[in-house]
Amino acid sequence: PVQSAGFKAVRDTAGLLRVEIRTRLAAQIKIYFDTPMSAIMSIRTMFRIGIVNIYTPFSLVPPLAELNQRFGLPAYAGVENGNSYYVFGGATKASITYAGINSTKLLYNVDPETYQLTTPLTPFFNTTFDGRLRPWYPAPTQKTPYWSNVYIETGGGKTTITAGVPFLALSNNATVGTAVMDRSKSTRLNSSHRTNSYA
Repeated sequence: PVQSAGFKAVRDTAGLLRVEIRTRLAAQIKIYFDTPMSAIMSIRTMFRIGIVNIYTPFSLVPPLAELNQRFGLPAYAGVENGNSYYVFGGATKASITYAGINSTKLLYNVDPETYQLTTPLTPFFNTTFDGRLRPWYPAPTQKTPYWSNVYIETGGGKTTITAGVPFLALSNNATVGTAVMDRSKSTRLNSSHRTNSYA
């Protein structure tokens, strides 16, 4: 009887531990996916009320830089004209990479206090990169927040999934760009992810 009671106590304790672990893991996974999505929703809101002009890097980059420094995750945007803006580096050394169609890739530093762009550094290579062709860019029919399919970064080669929020034109509700944040396979649930590559 004593042995049976002991076995039952162990089984009951193991069952409680399984429930606790499952609950905690579910909460961590929810945070893992909700954090980038809720963060970039703020940029779409700023676009809707006219605070952010997505066609001007000096307008679009500061909110991306703020998110990058707050969460340590790559924050970037793609626009219908083919321009893309990538903010990476985190709180102490945030930088912005700007890539346009058939243009020279430019690297700016970002002031950590104001999130404003500094004078661009020397251009470091020519690029034909088109963000509109990447898996994270939304289809023209995409109007709501979305997660991309899993894909491989072009810069760092990491397996990545991206949270995206389309920019919708105020005049006709057309999809004219997107703001996104990455979650890579190497990102741990409880830590920041730093990268200096672009997707």
